[in-house]
Amino acid sequence: MNKKISDPTGSVTKGAVFKRTITIGEDRVITFMGADLRVYETPSMIADMEYACRDLLFQNLPSGWDSVGVVVNIRHLAATPIGENATVKVTIEEILGRRVRFQCEVHDSVEIVGDGVHERFIVNVDRHRARVVAKKERMRQCESGS
Repeated sequence: MNKKISDPTGSVTKGAVFKRTITIGEDRVITFMGADLRVYETPSMIADMEYACRDLLFQNLPSGWDSVGVVVNIRHLAATPIGENATVKVTIEEILGRRVRFQCEVHDSVEIVGDGVHERFIVNVDRHRARVVAKKERMRQCESGS
């Protein structure tokens, strides 16, 4: 099972950019400050950045490969009200083997809403699945006291 894995990063290039515009809907806003302050929530903004990074990588990876997030260092700088648009822009900043670092930004029509760094690690899906299955088994053994 220790077969050498080929390098999947051949089509992944430093400086590659991906953009996506999102309408801030009910599923992406805070609710705890009242109806008039329903604005883009931080967890959703981070998830939007992560998925943009994943999508940029995925479109450049061979079949059977994907990526998982390993580092998130994000600042949420401004509020964007529900119903408005925000544009997520991610740029590949550095490639270190199968680890890829992204610069991330989110802008609305007025200002920068958030920025930061996200890193992803490229994984072979079958090998990742095997590791997760093995871990689940170890966890069951721990829970049962075996």
